[in-house]
This record gives sequence, C-alpha cells and structure tokens, in this order.
Amino acid sequence: MDLNVIMLSVQHCGCSFVGAIISEAHKRTYGKPIYWNYEISRLIAIDPKYVLPEGYSTVYYVKLEWLLKKKYDKIIVLKMDKNIWLKNMFERYDHEDDIDFINLLEFYYDLVYDYNINDPRILEINWNDLNNYTVATWSEIFDHLKFNFEFRPLLIPSFRDPKKFGSILRKGHEEGSPVKQYSQYVNEERINPYKIAPEEYWKQEARVFRITPEGMPDILKIEGLI
Repeated sequence: MDLNVIMLSVQHCGCSFVGAIISEAHKRTYGKPIYWNYEISRLIAIDPKYVLPEGYSTVYYVKLEWLLKKKYDKIIVLKMDKNIWLKNMFERYDHEDDIDFINLLEFYYDLVYDYNINDPRILEINWNDLNNYTVATWSEIFDHLKFNFEFRPLLIPSFRDPKKFGSILRKGHEEGSPVKQYSQYVNEERINPYKIAPEEYWKQEARVFRITPEGMPDILKIEGLI
C-alpha cells in the first residue's frame, strides 16, 4: 500500500533503526523495501507551499501540529524519555555542565513532544515499549502502516542502549541479523529531493539543523515560527 509517511523525532533517537526494520518488514510483505528520505528539510516537511514529500521520510525538531497541516497519510512520533535522551546527548557532546546547552536541549525536546493531540494519523512510539513490549509494539506499528502480512513472524533485534542505534546501523549489524546495513534502505540512485529548502540553504549555513554545543542558525527561529 502506497502511503506518505513521516516519522517525527529528535536526533540520536534511533530513527534509522526503526526505519530499517519497517523497510525490512515491507520487503518481506510486498517483495520490495522502502527507501527512506532520512532527515528531510523541516520547512519542506511542514510548509504547505512545498510539495508533500513522497513515500517515507523522517524529520527532526518540528511541532506535531505543523505536520498535521499537510496531508501525510501516517505520522509516527518516535519518543525517548527526556532524561535518557539528555544523558545520550551529554555523552556525545560532553557538555553536561553547560547550562545553555541543557536549556537548548530541553527547549527542542519540548518543541517536539509537548502536545495534546488526538488524530488517527498519529502513532506515538516510546523506546520503553519497543524494549519491554517488543512484539506488541512492532505489531502496532505495522498495523498503523496497514501492512497486510500473510504471517507475522519477523526476527527484530532489540537494543537497550539507545545511544548506539545510529552507529550500529551505519556500521552494519552482526551476521544473521535481518538488518545488515543502514545504506541499503536509502535510495542511492537519486539525491534526496527533500533534504534542504532554499531558506535553509541561505540562512542556515546550507545544513540541516542539528543541536550542538557550538550552536547553529535555526530557520524556524529566523522565520519567527518558534
């Protein structure tokens, strides 16, 4: 079933891992994998003036209500508990005593997850559930995406150390894992057409937005959206 799906999250939260498993399940169900548009432009993701991204995409650091203004068929919100995510970010950047960095992290976490919205297009998934109720949670994801399995058995690796998800996928899983390499789920035959909007190119140092201790321009702040 062809859907326009977007996964909303924060950086270093395991989007590529979840996307790879979804793609593998799609391949086993329909005979072809999903090629994700990973980490697309925040403006293209939310602004009605831009064409709706086709297929499956991920985006960081936007409000859920903004995504609902565009006609995505399905929205997955991938959530990690704040304290765990903050710990991961401190370990990555070694700035746990920097109050400005802490405030910045908390601001963008709340930007994504501070909502009270009920819409049938939305499915919120928490990493606690993926680890503790793995079969039920993945079944909920597949049902939300309307995957029509003839049978459900699918070996899904589960990692209780979330900070390693991204690096594991980029380096490749151990032999025998259903997900061997992150890159196989990215369509390398074309450039991601949704990666960056003109406003981001000119006002955001021609980069997608990431939170770092050094900071970088944020197009959403420049445009007065946050």
